[in-house]
Formats: sequence, structure tokens, C-alpha cells
Amino acid sequence: MNFHHDYPLPAYKEEQFEKYFNVETEWMADEGYAESKEVTLRKVAMHVILRNSKSDKLDAFIPYLAMNIFDRFISRHQLPTVLDHVRDDIVLAANSCLTLAWKMRDNSFSVPEFLGKWNLDKDLMLKMELQILRGLKWQMRAVTPICFVRFFVEMIPIGRGIERRTLNEIIIQTQDNISFTRFRPSVIAASAVLTACRLLYNDIYEENKKILLSRKYVEEEDLETCLDETYEKCIEKKIPLLRDVWFGEKPKLEIGAAEIAKAGETSSSGSHRSGKEPIQEQNQDEAEGDIDQEMNFELKWMMWSSDDPEDLTINSPDFRILPPAPDDPNDGTVEARNYFDLCAPCKSCIIL
Repeated sequence: MNFHHDYPLPAYKEEQFEKYFNVETEWMADEGYAESKEVTLRKVAMHVILRNSKSDKLDAFIPYLAMNIFDRFISRHQLPTVLDHVRDDIVLAANSCLTLAWKMRDNSFSVPEFLGKWNLDKDLMLKMELQILRGLKWQMRAVTPICFVRFFVEMIPIGRGIERRTLNEIIIQTQDNISFTRFRPSVIAASAVLTACRLLYNDIYEENKKILLSRKYVEEEDLETCLDETYEKCIEKKIPLLRDVWFGEKPKLEIGAAEIAKAGETSSSGSHRSGKEPIQEQNQDEAEGDIDQEMNFELKWMMWSSDDPEDLTINSPDFRILPPAPDDPNDGTVEARNYFDLCAPCKSCIIL
């Protein structure tokens, strides 16, 4: 399918950004998810997705999309019962979200190879995939914060002075925090652009922020809250920040770890960076080819988490309802259809 992260809706045109704003809430986790008991399931799922998405050709958008699928599904539906134990089902669900995302993004993705590598059962994966697809009404072309980046970049004067990869990384690296599921995708995108502006062009940050808010596309209160959390994540994870080489004929610069740390000490108090911190040149030795360079970075999810997902206690009664009485015809379960009964267009979305 080669799902493109910028243009998930068909027949993309610039004026269709309005369409993204109109449908963005449909692609969010349900309200209250960030404070729900499912936070435990999410930690386990993220651990599985992070581990099993590693490959020689890094594409951070694949695990990012997988977590979007997981968050939307698990915030709306009970964890499907496919295996005997909750932990086994959450691992199965996480792998199913990952394979769905991978197939949406990469036509060359080999399902048999993935199943063999992680010793996964094809029929069980198919059953879980079908329940996830049905639960999400087969809506896989997600409208994510990545879709809005170009819109906000073009809105403010300094927007084009920020490397696109930097903005992608800010958005994707912050996804490990469930609190970001509270914000609209457009708010997260606007926050990423302004946070990069604050760290790279601090002297004109307030001016650009006022311009963005004046357009009324995002609520100021939501943006302020998201900005604080995004800024903290950038400092904590030491996300590399790049200026665009073509903007204003300035050389491309990478803000190194030392400067990020310095920004964390000064910007929060309203002071400007001195501009004298060490600046590192960007490494140009990355492999070219079919790798999406804007998404070619290593994920830093859960780097400093005190929880080991393998040790998390999952209380089954919290995530399992009692089985219905034997004579109850309406037991609420969803039986997987036979693959060959599916219509042809649907077959490309699931395991072959």
C-alpha cells in the first residue's frame, strides 16, 4: 500500500488540510484513556512494538503508526480473548498492530519472515488482526500529527528554517508518554513546530507563537499544556535539532546534547541561549536509497522508564469480563471470518 505519512487521505491538495481538521478527532484515543487502567497494557504493547520493529532499515513511522492503531483500539474495546492469558493476548495484539502498520507502510514487508522471526502463529495473528480491523471499522489510513506539520511550518515565518526530520522526531519520540493521547493531532504538530523554534530560534519564538495562535486553528490553553510537555520531552530525550540548510542561506546545524542540556537550564526561565554552546555538524554518512531519511532515526521510547514491562503485574479480572452463560446467544464475542470470505480489497490489509 505504501501508506504516506503526510497524505493519508486520497486526492491530496493543500486546501484539504481543512479536511484533516474536520476528522482528526476520529483518529484519537477515546477520552479518559490516558488515566485508565489500560496504561499497563500500553506499556507492555510499546515494549513489544519497540523490540519487534527494529530492522536494518529504520523507519520510525512504522512503530509510531502501530501505537496509533493500538491506542485507538484498546481505548474503545476490551482486549480480545484469543489466548488463555491477558499478557499473551496483549503481546499478540501488539504484534498484530505492528504487522498492520508495516503492511500499510511497506509493500516489501514479509509476513512469513516476521512470523518466523518472532515464532508467531499465523492463525492466531489473523484472528487478532481481524478483531482489531473490525473494532476500528477498517480505518487504517490514520490522520496523525505528522499530517499537520507542513501546514504549521508554512504558517510561521521561521517554519521553513527547521529540518523536517527534527519535527518528525519530536512528534514520534513523545509518543511513549500516554498523556499525549489527550491532545488533538493538530495541537501536537503545532507544539512540535513551536518547540523546535524555541530551541533553535529562541529570540523570535514568541513572535512566531503569536502568529500561529492568531490563526485560531488550535486552542491556546491546549497548546500551552502540550508545549510544556513537548519541551520537557525534547530536553529529557536530547532530541537532535536541525536547521534547514536552504533557509536563509544558513548552514545546517545540529544542536548537540550539551546545547540541549543548556537550553533546559535557561529557556524555562525566559532567558535566551547565548549561542556559544558547542555546535556539531550533521553527519552526512547515512545510507541513501529507498530509506525515508525523514523517518530514519532510532526510537528513544521508555529509555528512562522505571517499569520493566516483563515484570509488570497484569491483574486478569481488570481486563477480562466473566464469560456469558452457556445459553446466552448474545455473548458479545466477535468470531473471525474465514479469510476467503473477505472481499478482495480487504485481503490486502491482512495476513496472507
